[in-house]
Amino acid sequence: MFKKLGTLSKNISFARFFDAPHKKFFWGAASFLFGIFIASVGFSRPAFPFLLAVFLIFLTISLVSRGRGFSFLAFSAFLIFSGAFYYGVFDLRSASVNIPFNEKTLVVGIVSDEPTTQNDFQEARVMLSHPYKGGILLKKSPFPELQYGDEIEIEGIIRVVEDDGYGRFLKKEGIRGTVSFPNISIRSNNNGSAIRRTLIEIKGYGFRGIESTLSYESAAFLKGILFGDTSEFSHNFKEAMKMSGTTHIVALSGYNITILANALLLVLLLFFSPRVSAILATLGIGAFVIMTGASPSVVRAGIMGIILIFGKRFGGEKDMKNAILFAALIMILVNPYILISDIGFQLSFFAFLGIVYIAPLGMAYFPGKEKRFSSWRDNLFSTISAQIMVLPILLSQFGVVSIISVPANLIILEFIPCTMGFGFFTMCIGMISSIGVFLPGVLLEYLLYYEMAVIEFFGLVGGLASFKFSATMSVLYYALLFLFVRYVRRSIRVT
Repeated sequence: MFKKLGTLSKNISFARFFDAPHKKFFWGAASFLFGIFIASVGFSRPAFPFLLAVFLIFLTISLVSRGRGFSFLAFSAFLIFSGAFYYGVFDLRSASVNIPFNEKTLVVGIVSDEPTTQNDFQEARVMLSHPYKGGILLKKSPFPELQYGDEIEIEGIIRVVEDDGYGRFLKKEGIRGTVSFPNISIRSNNNGSAIRRTLIEIKGYGFRGIESTLSYESAAFLKGILFGDTSEFSHNFKEAMKMSGTTHIVALSGYNITILANALLLVLLLFFSPRVSAILATLGIGAFVIMTGASPSVVRAGIMGIILIFGKRFGGEKDMKNAILFAALIMILVNPYILISDIGFQLSFFAFLGIVYIAPLGMAYFPGKEKRFSSWRDNLFSTISAQIMVLPILLSQFGVVSIISVPANLIILEFIPCTMGFGFFTMCIGMISSIGVFLPGVLLEYLLYYEMAVIEFFGLVGGLASFKFSATMSVLYYALLFLFVRYVRRSIRVT
């Protein structure tokens, strides 16, 4: 009987999926991430004994029959089990907090990240000090302004984070409680990481360089493009970006940095070899990540941009696929919560997949010139591909999608790389001298004015399509999309 099973496992069709090292890595990593997924959605407890039983059964059969197919199934089951177990351990460690909830109390903590300021309030993340332990989100009046590293005394009532979408987002950020408008006093300054404080100070100098060169509206928009800071945007402008489908322009995501990486690489290729250009572009992205403060979301986006550079220039399709999966694996190992609770990660990752796998199909049917600094053709297919990939996420999470995002992005994205380049140059010069920045500042002002005018125009013209995607519809959508892309790729190869 076992001999027949061994013969069967050698002949079964899925054996071809793991007959090469890159395939073994792909399916192994995918299995581990699937385990984290089932634990994230709450299926880990009933799945644990089943996965363990499947692993032991297939392991026994593979050892007795020496069949590769059953060895692969046993290994996959073990990795799925390991992923679910890893999530469980991480969740238990993250939940070990000591916070006095739902009672008026006095606590001391350190501001652990750069506070954000809106029109009528300021928010700051605070890590509590001994004898308490855990992270809370503080909401307070705009003044006095808090800074990263401030040690503060808080007197108020800390509420437990709700178990909803926003609560899961806060949980992903290490926040377990919230406190609104308590009594606050600052005890000391300059605590926390010296490196982090230095990065924030550099960004502050950059902000002042921008503000001294441009008008208020243009400076606010450029800070959004370069640093993802939208605190100075008016409500009407935020709504215009939402209606026109251009919000991603001021979100430091993998999609945004991919545009920067492509533009930077194409410019460097005019002067250097492909390998040197890739190295210089990687250093450029690293400098960008540091300049923006090196927050986790920006670091993830930077990793995706670097993968795009090396994958497109030096790797084949299998290398690109594994590089993308490896990046996702590293990010999720650091924080498993992002797989389900971080919409930014999901949008960035799926948009990146669309640019890598779907955009080339359109370019193959409509060929054009290569190695241009900016190309409407590249922007068109990148925008459409990204929108195709993120559509179920947008509809399942928000229930709306912009119906004019493609033409709006097609018109505006042609100038975003140039704006980012001029913006960094103007910012750096403005930090040193207010005279030498005059000419680039004038050109930058016109660029920003044009882009804001496009956003406001499409914000008035556009509209949002409302439709709610369920989990089943999302799975079906991606399954049909996978089959369609596979069919188109095969037809292109035959042609």
